[in-house]
Amino acid sequence: MFFFKRPVVHIDAFTNNVGAFKATPIIESYKSMPKWMDQVPRTKHSYSTEFGSIKNTSRRSVRTCPGFLDLYKRGFIIESWADFRIESNEKDYSYHYTNGPAPTTFVDDVNFHPGFKDYHLFKLSSPWLIESDDIPFVTFGTEWSLENVDARIIPGSINFNMNSNVNVFLAFKKQQATITIPIGEPLVQFVPLTEKKVKIHNHLISNEEMQRKIMPSSISFRGWRKTFSLVKRAEERAKIKCPFTSGHK
Repeated sequence: MFFFKRPVVHIDAFTNNVGAFKATPIIESYKSMPKWMDQVPRTKHSYSTEFGSIKNTSRRSVRTCPGFLDLYKRGFIIESWADFRIESNEKDYSYHYTNGPAPTTFVDDVNFHPGFKDYHLFKLSSPWLIESDDIPFVTFGTEWSLENVDARIIPGSINFNMNSNVNVFLAFKKQQATITIPIGEPLVQFVPLTEKKVKIHNHLISNEEMQRKIMPSSISFRGWRKTFSLVKRAEERAKIKCPFTSGHK
């Protein structure tokens, strides 16, 4: 009998934030399954009386649903690296946070106009930079964890081979409300578009090393898209062998 190991995608996560590294490291998704999942029985029984006899009907619960279980086994989770508290109203909002880079506010929501016209938009800039193979990841909010938070996390896609920055876009209603996201709460799940297994490696590095790893989008007026195309061009050029060296055919 032959056994084949699944190929592995190595995720290298770098931070210069000691608090995030020690208290909220990036983890595989299966280590952050919903707390309520363990309280749900695998099978639920119901009883009814029919023609004088007792009928026992059993139904499988979410704990046996492949759609949920396969999701929780895929990819990795970024947990909230700080306590966030947002006070909002119909026109504006203010915020407080305890750790990491300052969040980004959007003036008049021009970045998404005319979308999300009834929402305030808020970008949480995480203290993590991530590097991995050339594999796209789908990202979305951990709804099972944020069910009591009156906000939405905007989904997206990212390839860490090109962009190592990790940001979380939060949308919340333009209304009088207080939104609290506690530190350690699962925020975003990253699911690789591959069947490969994910292996996480967290690294604490210096401020200088962190700066060397940041790829700024400001090197071109055309932003990230132009920067990515130039990085790809540089990678392809590195594979070209000189035609003038001896032994070239």
